[in-house]
Amino acid sequence: MTARTHWMPLNWQDPFELNAQLMEEQRMVRDSAQQFAQGSPAPRVQNAFRHEQTDASLFAEMTVNWR
Repeated sequence: MTARTHWMPLNWQDPFELNAQLMEEQRMVRDSAQQFAQGSPAPRVQNAFRHEQTDASLFAEMTVNWR
């Protein structure tokens, strides 16, 4: 007789369960980066990607915001 395997549903947002491995400070950094990225740079990055261009001002903006 074989043992049955109990399969857990896959968490598509975090398939490797990396979030559970982060310390609180690391989660705060992740959340800050995500909040910044979803703000003003998001439409400009999307537009640059669509037109296969690079917006150099984005790199300067990221540098200033992380200091």
